[in-house]
Amino acid sequence: KRGTTISLVLKEEAYDFLEQDTIRELIKKYSQFINFNIYLWGSKTETVEEPIDDDDEDESAGKEDAGEDETVKEEDEEGAVEDEKEDAEEKKPKTKKVDKTTWDWELCNQSKPIWTRKPAEIEEEEYDEFYKSITKDKTGPLTKIHFVAEGEVTFKSLLFVPGAQQSE
Repeated sequence: KRGTTISLVLKEEAYDFLEQDTIRELIKKYSQFINFNIYLWGSKTETVEEPIDDDDEDESAGKEDAGEDETVKEEDEEGAVEDEKEDAEEKKPKTKKVDKTTWDWELCNQSKPIWTRKPAEIEEEEYDEFYKSITKDKTGPLTKIHFVAEGEVTFKSLLFVPGAQQSE
């Protein structure tokens, strides 16, 4: 399998970077508009209801229920309804809640780069957010142009004009 594996050796004061949430935020912040997928090996804890093991009792009850079904047909409707309610209560499996931890690869940078998408699909807020993230400018751009140039070489471009000149 192809790809790059990154191994880090950390000092004691940098153990915060071992937390999945910290790594996920760093990836989101610095790799938000990269074309390549970045996966993080992480765990998820889910609460799952599992049935309690009473297999032997359920099988014997199932055999007895088959014989009772014939007698229910002969009874009047009220008796049949009561029997059905009792059967439904008995058939509900007893469950217990268990926390399960699963480990899997999670895709961290899900958004496609803004310049690779069609201009009609992108909202003004997305353009402003992208501009502010790459320029560290608190105000939005004066104007922008998003186009695709086709010819021998095809490329997509996104050009921003800042609202004010940057001071040095």
